[in-house]
Amino acid sequence: MGGMPNGGTVTAASIYLNHQGLRGTISGYASNGSQASFTLTLPADSAFATLTGTTTVTVYQQGSTQLRGLAPLANGNSVQARGLLFLDSGVFRLVASRLSAG
Repeated sequence: MGGMPNGGTVTAASIYLNHQGLRGTISGYASNGSQASFTLTLPADSAFATLTGTTTVTVYQQGSTQLRGLAPLANGNSVQARGLLFLDSGVFRLVASRLSAG
């Protein structure tokens, strides 16, 4: 880090996470009560795929996830997922706050 002698560390007092939006196709949809998860396959030419080298993200739908313009979610549906995106042990995971028809 610039200005840090000997590559020291900085401890954050707080962080702010921004929601990210991704658009793709659902596969592997599995629900359990009010929760569900699925694989979102992104277009190979999307900005996310170009920057990260990956075209799949695991999406988690919670009971509080807003559904806009969607019938029940199903494999093959095109959706836009918006929420908090994490990189967990090399796997991208998105906790969806909103899912919209894509």
